[in-house]
Amino acid sequence: MKRTIVALIAVVLLAGCLASKVPVVTIGPNGLPVTNSVYAPTPLAGQITSGAQAVAPFIPPPYGTLMTVLAGLLGTGIASFVAFKNKQLADTATGVNATIIQGVESLGDAAKAVKQAVAATAVENGNADAVHKAVQANV
Repeated sequence: MKRTIVALIAVVLLAGCLASKVPVVTIGPNGLPVTNSVYAPTPLAGQITSGAQAVAPFIPPPYGTLMTVLAGLLGTGIASFVAFKNKQLADTATGVNATIIQGVESLGDAAKAVKQAVAATAVENGNADAVHKAVQANV
């Protein structure tokens, strides 16, 4: 029982180490590169889970079965960790956007030039509808 608990703790700790923040570069509507950061499993994560599943049939039961289960738990743990961290990144970006929009809106008529510049940039970048929806949601 003690070994199982230690193994599960090791799987959970390993899941956190087998995901990393990576830059993703895409081309925006205006043709310029846009860089975002997302969390993704490291290549080592795939190698560990694939290796464990490949070796497990050669290990006598119940240890081979346990190895397969632990590999599945590790994969699930990594996927859950990545989803959680990406949601945190998205929530942070949403909160920052809301703060900026509310700050500009609080200036009233003094922010007219800023609003026009943002609108012109949004049209140029091809995301005017998304910017308009974000502003309406945060006003």
